[in-house]
Formats: sequence, C-alpha cells, structure tokens
Amino acid sequence: MKSYTSKEIRNVVLLGHSGSGKTTITESCLFKSGATKRFGKVDDGNTVSDYDPEEIKHHVSINSSILPVEWKDVKINFIDTPGYFDFVGEEMLSTYVADAAVIVVSGKAGVEVGTEKAWDCVEKFGTPRMFFMNFMDDENADYERVLSELRDHFGKSVAPVQIPFYENEKIRGFIDVITREAKYLDSTKTKLEPGPIPEFMTVEVEHLRKMIVEVAAESIDELLDKYCLDNGRNAVPPIRMFKYLLLKAIYDLSDVDVVERSKYDMSFKYFLDMAPEETVINPSSLTKFRKLRLKDMNLLDMLISKTNYYSCDHYQW
Repeated sequence: MKSYTSKEIRNVVLLGHSGSGKTTITESCLFKSGATKRFGKVDDGNTVSDYDPEEIKHHVSINSSILPVEWKDVKINFIDTPGYFDFVGEEMLSTYVADAAVIVVSGKAGVEVGTEKAWDCVEKFGTPRMFFMNFMDDENADYERVLSELRDHFGKSVAPVQIPFYENEKIRGFIDVITREAKYLDSTKTKLEPGPIPEFMTVEVEHLRKMIVEVAAESIDELLDKYCLDNGRNAVPPIRMFKYLLLKAIYDLSDVDVVERSKYDMSFKYFLDMAPEETVINPSSLTKFRKLRLKDMNLLDMLISKTNYYSCDHYQW
C-alpha cells in the first residue's frame, strides 16, 4: 500500500445492531477493492476483522477492527465495531476518532435498539452519518417499511439517495437518485451492469430527487451565514437565490439552464416560492450572487452535511 497524506485518508466507522451485517460489508469493501482475494464469511469464521478466537467461535465481533481500503486514490480506514451492548465502549471510542459514520440497518428487522444507540453516539460527537440498508436481496426485506421507520425515528431529514427496484418480487438492481443512473445484477448476481432506469421507476426517482431538495432546503437558514451583506443591495431575496443554487447543484445544471428551466417547470417555481406567471431572474444575477455574495462555493457539501442520507446494499459486491 502506498503512502497517503492526511488529506487523502478517511476514517469511517460502521455502527449498528448486532447482526445487521457490518462485518460482511467490510468484507465486501476489501474484496471489491482488491485488498483480499476471497470473500470471507462470518459463519465460516474467516473474515478479516473477526480474528479473535472468541469472535470466530461465537460468530460475533468483540473488538473494533481497522480495515484499510484503497479506492479512487483515497485510503479509507473502515472501523468495524461490535454490535452487542456489552462492548459499547468500543463503539464510542471508534466514533470519536472517525470522520464519518455508516449506520447499518437490516432491511428485514428495521430500526432496532442498536440503531438508536448508534444514532445517539453520532449525535453525541456530531459525526456526519448515513444509513445503509442491508440484506435487500432477502425475501423478507421491506424497503418501504424500513425507510418509513427511519424517518419516523430520526426525522424527515432521512432521504434516500439509492433505491432498489424489483421484478417478479426479486431484486434486479438499484438506482442512484442523484445521478439518475441504474445498475442491474448480472446473471451470476455478483456484478452490476449499467442500464436505463426502468420506466415504472421514473416517477418515483423524480419524486425522491425533490424530497432531497426539500430536505436540504430545511437547512437554508444556516446558509445565511455564508451570505455577504456588504456587496451592494440585492433585489432578489437571498433565500430564493440559495434555492436557485440548490436546484443547480442537485440537477447538475448551469446558471443559464437552471434559470431557463425555472420558466416552465412548475415544480421548480413551487420550490422557489414563485407564482406561475412570475418572472425568473437573469442568469447573470445568479452568477454574480455566487461570486460576490457567497464566502465559499462548497454549497452542496454544506447541504449534504446537514442531511442524513440513506443508502441501500443489495448484494455483496
């Protein structure tokens, strides 16, 4: 493994109820990245993280383990933590040193006590977090139910960025809501192949994209701290300008394109709190707002950091 600078290293802790699949996920990452040549299994006692004789004997994690993975010129140190409450100290210490947390949730069991304790832990340290729904290939998994439970327990800021899709009650792949990209399981169910979004999923994908926009917009007030009030008088309310920028970032549009779409897309106008007949801004105003009135340009990063995203795991790729 090559040497990395501190800017190229990420420490990510995996939290969740015992049996939610944290160790299996780390094995997937190791295998997919090429760090290992075989895919270890908890039941076989041959995973990288569960090396202690007691862990192998009882098929549960007792100690936190650090598993380095090289991915896209970044070194990610995954910290696999025990799920049993007897070892909560391991969970707390690992979260304290982590840059971000992945809270693993079973697609079958849904929100459990361990899920709530993991949430309390990341709240205590203010750790950025995401949910990872596991076991989505199991016939007893219920995506809609578990997503509803997550939003009920942890607030409406839980928004899906990846969703599974099914054919004949069997999982066929997943869709990235942000990029509008679909990936299908191949015939061996071990690899993913890109493909078009199924027609029956297009409406839901657009609905979820709007949900993400709305969730991020809830943090719009905090963006006011980024707004400079000493660069001249602004004719358009700053909140609306922030919303223009949010639409631009979410839909990956230029200043000109986001303004042009706002002329005819009623969902855009609704989000911008504009009447159908109301005139949109000049694209140059949006450009000037970005350059002169914002202290930094990491708008989407800031919004994402305020949003509790949720992801799905479908298979162990």
